[in-house]
Amino acid sequence: RAPMKNSPLKIIAIILAVLVLLFAGAIGALYVLLPPSKVVALIVPEAEKALGRKVSLAKAGISLYPTLGVSLSGLAVANTEREGFSRNPFIQVEKFSVGIAVMSLFKGAPEITSVVITKPQIRVEVDKKGAFNFDDLAVMATDSTKKKEPTQGGLPVLPVPLTLKKFSIENGMVVYDDLKEGNQVILGSVNDNMTMSMDKQLKDVKTTGDLVFSQVSLKTKDIKKPLSNLTITLSHDITANLADNGGTITINKVRLSLQKIFLELKGSIKNATMPAPELDLAVVSDPISISDLLKEVPVELAPDIAKISGGGTCNLGLMIKGTVEPDQPLPVKGTLALNSVTIKVSDLPKAINDLNADITFTDNSCAIKTLKMKFGANPIEVRATVDNFKKPFVDAAVKADINLGDMKDVFALPPEATLDGRLLADIKAKGEADPANPAKLDLKGVVDMQKVTMIWSPLLKPAVITGKLSLSSKAVGQNMAVSIGESSFSMNTTITNYLSLILPDTTRKLPRTVIDMKLKSPFLNIDETVAPPPPAKEGTKSDAPPAPIAPLPNMDLRALVTANKIIYQGFTMSSMVFKITIINNIADMNFSTGFAGGTIADVLNADMRNVQNVSFKNNLTIKSIEVNDLMARFGEYIKPVTPLNRELLSLNKCLFGRINLQSSLAGSGGTVDDMIKGITGNIGAQMASGRIENAPAAKVASSSFASFLKTSSVPKFDVINIKDLGAKIHLANGQAVFENLKIMSDVADWEAKGKVGFDALMDMAVSSRLNKEISGKLLAAESAVKGGLKSALGGTQLAGAAGLLNNMSLIPRDGEGRVTLKFGLGGPVAQPKVTGVAFGAGTTGAAQQKAATPQQQVREQAKQVVEQKKEEVKQVVEEKKEEAKQEVKKAEEQVKQKAKNKLRGLLK
Repeated sequence: RAPMKNSPLKIIAIILAVLVLLFAGAIGALYVLLPPSKVVALIVPEAEKALGRKVSLAKAGISLYPTLGVSLSGLAVANTEREGFSRNPFIQVEKFSVGIAVMSLFKGAPEITSVVITKPQIRVEVDKKGAFNFDDLAVMATDSTKKKEPTQGGLPVLPVPLTLKKFSIENGMVVYDDLKEGNQVILGSVNDNMTMSMDKQLKDVKTTGDLVFSQVSLKTKDIKKPLSNLTITLSHDITANLADNGGTITINKVRLSLQKIFLELKGSIKNATMPAPELDLAVVSDPISISDLLKEVPVELAPDIAKISGGGTCNLGLMIKGTVEPDQPLPVKGTLALNSVTIKVSDLPKAINDLNADITFTDNSCAIKTLKMKFGANPIEVRATVDNFKKPFVDAAVKADINLGDMKDVFALPPEATLDGRLLADIKAKGEADPANPAKLDLKGVVDMQKVTMIWSPLLKPAVITGKLSLSSKAVGQNMAVSIGESSFSMNTTITNYLSLILPDTTRKLPRTVIDMKLKSPFLNIDETVAPPPPAKEGTKSDAPPAPIAPLPNMDLRALVTANKIIYQGFTMSSMVFKITIINNIADMNFSTGFAGGTIADVLNADMRNVQNVSFKNNLTIKSIEVNDLMARFGEYIKPVTPLNRELLSLNKCLFGRINLQSSLAGSGGTVDDMIKGITGNIGAQMASGRIENAPAAKVASSSFASFLKTSSVPKFDVINIKDLGAKIHLANGQAVFENLKIMSDVADWEAKGKVGFDALMDMAVSSRLNKEISGKLLAAESAVKGGLKSALGGTQLAGAAGLLNNMSLIPRDGEGRVTLKFGLGGPVAQPKVTGVAFGAGTTGAAQQKAATPQQQVREQAKQVVEQKKEEVKQVVEEKKEEAKQEVKKAEEQVKQKAKNKLRGLLK
């Protein structure tokens, strides 16, 4: 045959054969030169250098044909050696293998037949300080001296097309253990199967696969028992052209399942390689069973979920359409549909049923197109839209027809309270919800209360309420009638600028809330309306410090309460009027009522702008009211801050009679105790008739009088009948100064001056002008004293003067023959002591004045009588002596004259 001619095809065939032989020879040489042991020795040091961790590799292998591949077995990367982390490996891989079809290399289209990772385990740890166990990896460090290369726009072009026929993770595990927060997440089984192919221009990229996380468990510091056996599945089918027109990704299907909840994503992404990609994606859920959804919520995460059961379905849809700009939210629009949903809560008497809703939302708005439901048989309908969450514009409406008896376990009511009756609500709101200007929201609505009945343990009888509440953005109005047994009242209230209390107002620029209220009652029997409070336990004392006065809310109040007749604790009040205004935290109260046949009027002003030093002024007027009834009914309102206050509470036990009282008091302080202790002002009291029974001061005075007078003629003063009483008292410096206390009574007329401290210690000077009967008994004993004195003078030179004592008074008395005793009264109010008892002429002495004893007073009186009579007797004796002397002289003159006459006669 003729020899074959050389041709280009033959030459190419020869060259290829040579190349194959050379490649085969090279692979053989590589296998001989790099056995598995040498591969391990080469890989491990480089890996340890790159990671900065100890790396171990049990085995390495190379395959040559038909697949060129590398396999690693027993790969492990040690955990950090820092304190606070476990000694478990950071990464463990049982086997890692990569295979490339040899013939695909010659075709210029490499085909990775498989990338298989078998039983990989990754452990991520956070210590108690918040540091991660991978923070010190060498690859995590950055070289600040290296200059960053400028990035090139667009995607790199592959030198050859590439196909990945199989990427597989088999039975992997991921553990996340956060010691700082006490959280732990374990992906107990991770399995992934994926294929991918791409041409070198990246115009035809395809990938499909399934990723399954099973045996997932979760534990937090709040969930001690781990949530377990959760399963998450992600399947995908995606194609892409990343080369033309900025790149386009087509998502044929991405399906996510979480237990029995399934979501599917479809759509496209244009300009995928550009800074602002354009999205056109849709996420649609399979119909979600409400029953299955409730079952999938772990009880450990939400313990109350065990009380809830339900039925019906819901559907979720999301549309993500638009250009994604940097630092801007995703252009999301979603829908949520509820279909014939029923929710039953074991604690509630009725179920939510026939719940149907059509809800749409975006990243900046929400619209409830319709939401209708029934709570039991009670229909409720809601419609609402909210645009622009930063400056929300609201358009909403609510309608409801509620039987309150079905809501007994829904509303937060006090213990043992029940509600019945019917509420009809129709409320609309439209406008901008601006806390700085609530008027921008136009709110309108009416709540009609139809025989709303409340039974509550503090109410002795049911309260029945009928009326309406009207709502607006400016005010809430109330017009209702209330009846409780035989009692009834009507109440009209308007609350203006009420949003200032509801919305946050840190700047205090919102207008103050203003409440205008009028309450009117023809008859209010509190005894059949409200259960009386339990009696206070005597002897109990709290060690808690006085509570500071709480600041008033940012509101003004104008209230007027009137009642024709009120019964309280068996006592009747009539024509009660109570007015209160609070403007800019300055309160003015005016109260008046008929009480016990008299009247009470009280005017109070309190400045509460500074709660650390609240000041008040109070003017109280009481006319013709029985003291005993007054203290018995209102004594409980006298706070026992001071010992004196506690003593005042016992007035009803010893003072009886109709009193007139006027007081003008003022005080200030940061607590109620401080204000009462620092109170100043004046009190005046008058009583035309009454009595004092078993008063401690009267008892001790009677005992002291008897001891002083050495007689039992003084009565015990157990009962003192008052004819007239008057008192002027000044309060200052923690004490009550009695400028003048006068009591005209059947036993004596009393006058007292002095002081009683808020510590209930007294220091008083008292004068007691005894009546004629008692004074007569005392003076009857005076003759015995005179008889003793006459006996003492008998047989003396003054015996003749003793008779003069008959016209002398040893015990002082006034023109009416009444004796006055004066004394000091001191010590505790409850157990006073009498000192310095002495006779007086009706005038009072200083407190604690030291007086002479009765014997000293008698001796002094007798001494004065004796001295007086001694002078009188001496004068008489001198006069008689002078007369005798004159008589003797006269007689002598007569004798001398007779002797002279006789002598003359003889001389003649």
